[in-house]
Amino acid sequence: LAAGFEMLESAPSVGLTTQQLQTFLRSYLTMLCGISLLTSSSDGIMKSKLNNARRKAIHHSVENGSKWTMAHFLKTTGASKDDTHSFEAFASWYTAGGFNVAPWLELLDLKKLLALVGDA
Repeated sequence: LAAGFEMLESAPSVGLTTQQLQTFLRSYLTMLCGISLLTSSSDGIMKSKLNNARRKAIHHSVENGSKWTMAHFLKTTGASKDDTHSFEAFASWYTAGGFNVAPWLELLDLKKLLALVGDA
């Protein structure tokens, strides 16, 4: 989680703007949706199960999910849309209850994600 956060920072330890943090959330939610929708075919190539209408609906859901999560983060922390947000502030929010708002962030721990894949 920290590595992805740092990749979006313009300089080390400066934090993310609200727009960058929302991009961070949207990116991970997109990745989780994308890998959950793959299916293997007889030729061993992973293929998407999406038609155009379903793709648009999922895009809309991911966008709304990232905005909703961001709104909860801002409201709970009292931060402004104009503030920059440190990884520490985001991690504190998550630990203090953000996990109820965005439980899918748990799957960014590769051990947990791979455990789910192994169960499939």
